[in-house]
Amino acid sequence: KIQTLVEANVVEQQQERMPAWEKEKMAREKVLPKFLDDWDHARDIYSVEGGLEAIASPENYKHEKKLLDDSLLRLLELKAPELEKLNAAKTNDFEACGKSHFMLQVLKARGAQQAKVPADLNTFAKQLGVLKILVKILQDNGLKKRDGECTPVQLKKFTHLSTESKLLWQLFYYLFDPIQGDHPDGKRCLHKIRTQCAAVIWALNLIPDCWIDVPVEAQHEIACLS
Repeated sequence: KIQTLVEANVVEQQQERMPAWEKEKMAREKVLPKFLDDWDHARDIYSVEGGLEAIASPENYKHEKKLLDDSLLRLLELKAPELEKLNAAKTNDFEACGKSHFMLQVLKARGAQQAKVPADLNTFAKQLGVLKILVKILQDNGLKKRDGECTPVQLKKFTHLSTESKLLWQLFYYLFDPIQGDHPDGKRCLHKIRTQCAAVIWALNLIPDCWIDVPVEAQHEIACLS
């Protein structure tokens, strides 16, 4: 214990001597996937190895059939002008987006930015399915009541992914931090800021020009607000 305290004190002193830019970079690296400092388009920022794929890698979501949703596939077949007209007040539109204002805004943004119908509808629908899970994690009332504590079995229940799913385990280890002590059930604790960042980063990379309008309802979904 004494050695641990000494080591922690040394690290703290080293950080105090760091220049401001280095401290800022360290803080960002705790909540963001790997990123490029120099880039031409916003889409390139997380194109580095360990970037966007750190949240959910293609090999883990491409074979995940449970991410597919027929109603969402229907929306993806719409052309840009129709996408831009999607409305949360329309039951079919809202339910197809998993009753998520944030998901709806992603599709509306694709319409506003003249996105073409995806060449591979199934793969794109699965990418939206990943976003839906990220939003669900931020909204889950059970997680809020447990102060973010979660086991793999609990994550399975509200994501509907199997405990044999590589995607489930990737999300679990990326979004949830270890808890001190012995936890035979594998319990970890949600890192809220990292999850919020993951949801926003993932969403922006589904939109051509990487910008999105986020009305109050959508802000509540991704900001862990009640």
